[in-house]
Amino acid sequence: QVLHQSTVDALLSLAEAGCLSRSHADVLIPAARLLNALTQILRLCLDGPFLPEKAPDGLKTLLARAGEVPDFERLEASLRQTLEDTARLFEEVVV
Repeated sequence: QVLHQSTVDALLSLAEAGCLSRSHADVLIPAARLLNALTQILRLCLDGPFLPEKAPDGLKTLLARAGEVPDFERLEASLRQTLEDTARLFEEVVV
């Protein structure tokens, strides 16, 4: 019952089943939503790798909006923190 094709749905089910602590779910679910949103935009808008220094301002604005922050610089900071938090949980839970 906890298996899903969607990472977010799987994490929600794991939390509801008590297999994932609320504190871990509170980090992992928003992280999955953020990464999904950014990935989908980049897949639709780019053929190659994302290079922030060469990205058009409109794309950066769209990415910031998807990350629910006012500008691209704050998105970068939010993404960096999100990745650090998920890496910490990985080390705590998996390793």
